[in-house]
Amino acid sequence: MKKFLLAGVLILAVIFTVSCSKPEKSLLDRYFRAVQMQDNDTLSSMAVEPVSFVFTKWELKSVGEQKAIDSDYTAFAQAYADVEKELNELKPKVLDSNDAYEAAKAKKGNAAALAEAEKSRETMIGQYKEVQQRLQKAKDDLENVKVVIKKSLGEQTEPEGISLKKEEKTVVINIVGPTGAKDYNVILCRYNIENGQMGRWIIEKFEEIK
Repeated sequence: MKKFLLAGVLILAVIFTVSCSKPEKSLLDRYFRAVQMQDNDTLSSMAVEPVSFVFTKWELKSVGEQKAIDSDYTAFAQAYADVEKELNELKPKVLDSNDAYEAAKAKKGNAAALAEAEKSRETMIGQYKEVQQRLQKAKDDLENVKVVIKKSLGEQTEPEGISLKKEEKTVVINIVGPTGAKDYNVILCRYNIENGQMGRWIIEKFEEIK
């Protein structure tokens, strides 16, 4: 009977220890094991931008406050839509400036009008290229956020049209490597769908503390 009681106490102790262990430490334990094993698939599934540290040991120093913020996907999607609209509104103006240049070129003997039309066309083309570059950046930003959302909620998740919330927290770790010990901020995040589905915590980035 005593053996059964002792076994029961030990099982409860193990359960209590596991339940009280920091989830941040569990996440980082798995990450650094994957680093040691050079398991790139696991690293890329756990971190937005995996970093393969050369280290002998690491330590969790502190865990920051968990913050709930609005999903950044909505902001990036709106930014992309705004720049796309700006580009579409600019297209006819570029075409008009080109037509004006061609018309001025067809008229012989008016060098001043031709120069003015050419200058106007070049200005419009320059504006168009600049907006194109901003549109590409907005698209890249949006795709990058999509990647993070899918890492947290699963590859099947399409963020368009769903209400998302983002949670963040910063943990401080110390890593001992060949050149000594360094402290890092590790930004953790996860996305949750407002219908109740919660994503998993992933590593958004490592920041060396100078």
